[in-house]
Amino acid sequence: GNDDDDDVADADDEAAAGAASMEGVEGGGGGDGEEEEAMGAGVRTFFMTVLAGVVGASPTMQSAAVMALARLLYEFSAQLISTVPELLPAVFALMASGNREVIKSALGFVKVAAVRLPQADLAALLPSMVPALLLPCDDEEGFNRFRSKVRVVVERLVKRCGWQAVETVTPPAHAALLQHMRREESRNEKRRKASVAGSEFGAGKGAKSAAGKSA
Repeated sequence: GNDDDDDVADADDEAAAGAASMEGVEGGGGGDGEEEEAMGAGVRTFFMTVLAGVVGASPTMQSAAVMALARLLYEFSAQLISTVPELLPAVFALMASGNREVIKSALGFVKVAAVRLPQADLAALLPSMVPALLLPCDDEEGFNRFRSKVRVVVERLVKRCGWQAVETVTPPAHAALLQHMRREESRNEKRRKASVAGSEFGAGKGAKSAAGKSA
């Protein structure tokens, strides 16, 4: 509708204004240390400007704002990573909104956080992150719609924190999903090892055959 178009236009205007202000910061004088500090301040200011779009806005504006925040966090993680623990509760709340586009954007933000956060900080956030991450899969429709996206994020968490850390904080209702993922990973690992072993065996036979023909 027109309201949604206006929301997107507002988001574009804010992004353009923020980008212009960041260009001004980048082009400022001073030494490298001063420029880097000013750049960090500019990025954080822009981040907080975009964050305002999450609060009390339409679902379209919320989705666009969260997607922009995820991109900023990915590109400028050094300057913004300290804001993530404070911001995540708001992102988790959006996952309970029931709006498909908002949930998709929130999952995208958590995916970036799972990659960019220091491992120790990420592990400390698992007790709140994992239940919130699995919440969209509570009903059959949500499970079918969001399972693949949730699974990608869970795999990132497992890769960085380990199966035990993730399974310990997984709600009982979703334990079967985690167990299935773990069994599947184990099977895939066995297949990879068998494939490597087969390749090595085949290469060995080929070398022996070539040696026999040349003799």
